[in-house]
Amino acid sequence: MRSNDILAMSLVAMAFVAIAVGRGQADTFQVELTVQESLGIARAAEPVSGGVPLPAGVFKSNHPFKLLGDDGNEIPCQTSPLVVVTEGTLRWVLLVYQSDGRS
Repeated sequence: MRSNDILAMSLVAMAFVAIAVGRGQADTFQVELTVQESLGIARAAEPVSGGVPLPAGVFKSNHPFKLLGDDGNEIPCQTSPLVVVTEGTLRWVLLVYQSDGRS
């Protein structure tokens, strides 16, 4: 395998989802995430982390989030507030989970 080949991990298309309740209705906020393994190394339960930007003024700092795999099943994850603005809403959240990669 050539070193410049990019290999997608088994959870290529994941959705980071939250339900935003505001203005009398519930809306779903969803961000598609892609993780790639570029070295061609098989990985098992590899830790993955990254920051996810959020729209201004929508989510309180203690808002629950979930991560869904491309099959729609929930993936266990941990989230932590990264940036909380003065009115107490989140602008960035840290997402941490484990993923398997294929070579």
